[in-house]
Amino acid sequence: MSASIRDRVAALLGQQLGWDLATLGDTSLDRAIARRMRDGAIADLPTYWQQLQHSRQEWQALIELLVVPETWFFRDRHAFDGLQHYARRQWRDRPSGEALRLLSLPCSTGEEPYSIAIALCEAGLSRERFTIEAIDLSQGAIDRARRRTYSDRAFRGQSFDLRDRYFEKTADGYQLAAAIGDRVQFYRSNPLEPLFQYRQTPYHVIFCRNLLIYLHQSARLRLLQVLEALTLPEGLLFVGSSETAIVSSHAPRFAPLREPLCFAYRRVDRHDVKPPPPTTTARSQATPPRRPSAPLKSGDRFTRPPSSNLPKPQPQSLSSIRDLANAGDLETALNLCLSYLKQEPTSAEAYLLCGEIHTSRRCEDEAERCFEKALYLSPHSYEALVHLKLLAEKRGNVRKAMLLRQRIDRLLES
Repeated sequence: MSASIRDRVAALLGQQLGWDLATLGDTSLDRAIARRMRDGAIADLPTYWQQLQHSRQEWQALIELLVVPETWFFRDRHAFDGLQHYARRQWRDRPSGEALRLLSLPCSTGEEPYSIAIALCEAGLSRERFTIEAIDLSQGAIDRARRRTYSDRAFRGQSFDLRDRYFEKTADGYQLAAAIGDRVQFYRSNPLEPLFQYRQTPYHVIFCRNLLIYLHQSARLRLLQVLEALTLPEGLLFVGSSETAIVSSHAPRFAPLREPLCFAYRRVDRHDVKPPPPTTTARSQATPPRRPSAPLKSGDRFTRPPSSNLPKPQPQSLSSIRDLANAGDLETALNLCLSYLKQEPTSAEAYLLCGEIHTSRRCEDEAERCFEKALYLSPHSYEALVHLKLLAEKRGNVRKAMLLRQRIDRLLES
């Protein structure tokens, strides 16, 4: 495949949708283009490129082949537990009149927004007390969601209790009850379009899980601005477990919600936060100028000042290292983080960041060692405990995961 045309298609996807194609796999785009050329009986890449630029139908068809519809009901259950806690505390006893507004973005084939509706009903909210909007780029995914029929695979890892209460077994699969399905409205849209945030009414709760990780850095920043604008004050934003560092680094109006493993943030106003004091220079106005040294006389020996009196080089800031990691330059970020630790060997925050970088590089052993060191230096580090629990679960170490979960629960109760 012509690299120049493939790069043009990738650049167009990055420009219009914010996608970082590297996160979808090296051959995903090649396979999608080849299939569209085969289905459209297009003989060469230049012809396909011209059609892609001028046909909205072809553009949408390519998107349909590239989206990742991997989802199921109550995926990452802790997020829905956090939503239920919020609904019980903030909404169940609130006087009727105002409806809880929620957004699922991207909604894929509907499992997430329907899980939200079921979770709210289980929390004691009547169906009239909430409305859910669900948005995705894929029209095919939305069409499937509107059919409300699912196979056994959509319920993986879940007990049959909720399925039996909210679904009816049919010849085609499990059909969601209309009373639940009617609370969700589906739309096809692109959250990075310039007018997107102005067409939406702000929400009390937004689920935007596992989208930021597929975007390049400028698109991530743009989406965070959109999410901030669309989240009402004191509202909640739920993200994926691997996206917390992105939000914490670039969205100061979102404060972490201390709910176990739900990876949620609360929208707060921080106008009262004072900026850090300006950095003082080596020679401030309050410091008198240094008196010049007397010239050396013949026979005097030059003596180097003790090394302890020499100024130490300042390490790269952790925030700038995190920015490099979020931009995808993991090797540089890792090297800088290791250099930082040589000068600041007791920094729990640096070990935590180093572990997150190792996690992104899929170096789990190194990541675990860093998280354990961070926890040793800061025994109440919620983030280190969460990362270690996730690693234990991924490796099938049930006992270790349970013990870490107990530590997390005790920390949150204290």
